[in-house]
Amino acid sequence: MMQNNLPLKSLLMLLLFVYVLLVACSVSFSTANVGDAWLSADKEGQQRTSSFGQDAVVYAQVQVRNAPEDTRVRSVWYAVEAENVEPNFKFDEVTFIITQSGNATVTFNRSNPPFWPRGRYKIEIYLNDATEPARTLEFQVQ
Repeated sequence: MMQNNLPLKSLLMLLLFVYVLLVACSVSFSTANVGDAWLSADKEGQQRTSSFGQDAVVYAQVQVRNAPEDTRVRSVWYAVEAENVEPNFKFDEVTFIITQSGNATVTFNRSNPPFWPRGRYKIEIYLNDATEPARTLEFQVQ
């Protein structure tokens, strides 16, 4: 009769290999997450909206929960479909570092002097080294 159990030495070697692999790849796990995110017409985030005038300042508010110290919050801004702008044109990227652990609200803002081209835009919000956005905010300029 054959046994399906790995010998203890093989199991320990496997665990050691996984540990070394994780350390070598600098894998980091974070408890940080986006609790809420919204666009507003004011710095305080009270006037929530997804529609802006051409002369507006666009504010993106991001509430980050359970953030360890040095959590990075990155915003990437795109003109999805706007007048006289290449489709899906990336026009800005900003990273903010949270310096104290806990909950925090990060505010990004952007204006486009003298005016925004009319069209559709989006802001992707990333935490740390994530390759997929934690949140995507869409807005239009009319």
